[in-house]
Amino acid sequence: MTYSQMPRTTFSGRGFPNVSELSLVCDELDSRVSDELQRVLVDPFSSGHSIRAFTAVLHELDQRLARSSQLLKQRQNMCTPIGKLSDEIILEILEYCAKEHLFGHYSPKGTNLPAPFSLCSKWRNIAVRSPTLWSNISLPMPSDLLDLFMSRNGNVPLAVVVDIVDQVVDKLLENEDFSFDSLGSSLRPVLPRISRLSLLWTSPNAENVMTLNTFIAQHIGHRELTSLEVLHINSIYTFDEPITKINAPKLLTLNFVGFVPSVPSFVDNTVTELNLSGREFELHEVLDVLAALPLLETCMIDTAEHDEPQLITDYHPPVFLPRVKKIHLASFNVDQMDYLVKHLEIPPSAFMRLDTCADPDEHLLAFEDFLGPLITLSERQCVSRAIDHYSYGGYVQSHELICKSGRQMVLTHKTHSEFIDIMRLARYAMNLSLIDLCVASLPSTAELVYVINCWSKIVHLGMRTEDADFERLLEAFETSADVPCPLLESLDCTGTSFNAGRMGQFLRFRTRQNVPLRELRFTKDLVQWTETEPEIDAFSTLVELVQSVPLQG
Repeated sequence: MTYSQMPRTTFSGRGFPNVSELSLVCDELDSRVSDELQRVLVDPFSSGHSIRAFTAVLHELDQRLARSSQLLKQRQNMCTPIGKLSDEIILEILEYCAKEHLFGHYSPKGTNLPAPFSLCSKWRNIAVRSPTLWSNISLPMPSDLLDLFMSRNGNVPLAVVVDIVDQVVDKLLENEDFSFDSLGSSLRPVLPRISRLSLLWTSPNAENVMTLNTFIAQHIGHRELTSLEVLHINSIYTFDEPITKINAPKLLTLNFVGFVPSVPSFVDNTVTELNLSGREFELHEVLDVLAALPLLETCMIDTAEHDEPQLITDYHPPVFLPRVKKIHLASFNVDQMDYLVKHLEIPPSAFMRLDTCADPDEHLLAFEDFLGPLITLSERQCVSRAIDHYSYGGYVQSHELICKSGRQMVLTHKTHSEFIDIMRLARYAMNLSLIDLCVASLPSTAELVYVINCWSKIVHLGMRTEDADFERLLEAFETSADVPCPLLESLDCTGTSFNAGRMGQFLRFRTRQNVPLRELRFTKDLVQWTETEPEIDAFSTLVELVQSVPLQG
């Protein structure tokens, strides 16, 4: 009888086995193995088995016991909270870990796999079988690690990052075992499968080795990037103009950080989203980039650094972007922003956000004179002032406009003054039907008389300001020679403290002038109630609709 044919001791019944039953099986196994070993060692010929055959049987038994041990561990893990997770949830966790792991980067952790990949056999099997976990490749990467990724990512689209950090440049300058040729050799075979490509030339010394557009020309060239949809480029320290056009027929999104003349050009104009953060550029260069991307739907352009402001005299033909739905221009001074806006022709329904910053030169265009003509095209204006915590105690004016064409516009202005020149803006506001102001202070009563007489078409007025300033506004309404704001029906002063008796006086005045308010909205806890205007049924006899809201915490 061979060892594989030895009779087995079985567990009794069909229920869950207990330790005593397992002990009997193990004891019998130990005893029989020991007895047989003794016979083989004493007289191998009489036992009918050689030591080599006996060793092979021991190996079979050991493997079988290992499988049982592994099964018990797996069943035990299934009883823990983490063991109850579905494969889908485990894969989501592993994808998060893979996203946060710097594969291949020059750090001790970069050449290791994330620890959760080998948490247990189940997690490891899911990791090995999931191509998406191996679809994010960071170059340069050790060749053995890159081979592992390529063997496991199947045919899924790839996200590739080429990161020329200081460590890479140092190796190049020291003539170590690295070259752009080897980097290009790693990149070229996967070009057709790349859906997201990031080229990060973020080392200040990168231009001493190879500029970005030189790398593109030599190692990408005219090869078709058939799957590329998102291209991200950061060449903040290198200045070089495109040498060749990138052939990416499905490219939708272009993110670029760096010198605007270094923005790549393309064989096909398919880009619908542009995020451009430039430095030290001329405005006509920005317009040139936009003109080359006529299918844009979303556009964000930001400049973090400014040259000395200059009067704009360059001629540039208007840029027509017929498909734009949203455009955001940020960090330009007022003259620069005015130049860009006047040279852009976009659909009347497109959303615009324009973020400007103050400039100390008084001869440049004032923000109010840039904003004013835009107000004349609008029906509604909301104005607010807030502290800008990112510019060392400065302030940000925010103006929201709803144009007659349906376009929504948001304009902000960073300044070191908390004052908003309402007087200067008033002459532009004659066509507005809604004005909502949240300001720290208002001008004098005489100046307010001029302002509110300019608001001849407003139907709704919102006012959040200090109580003394609000008192001057009510006084301006009552001292004006003409009836100001004759169409005004709604007053919203939530967030403003006022005296109830004073408000009642103003409402009665409007009624006597045959221009009564129909709606009043205020914050209940900020009103100073009086005997003539008690809290119960306040103003209900003077206004059709009274809305009292609680104080917001």
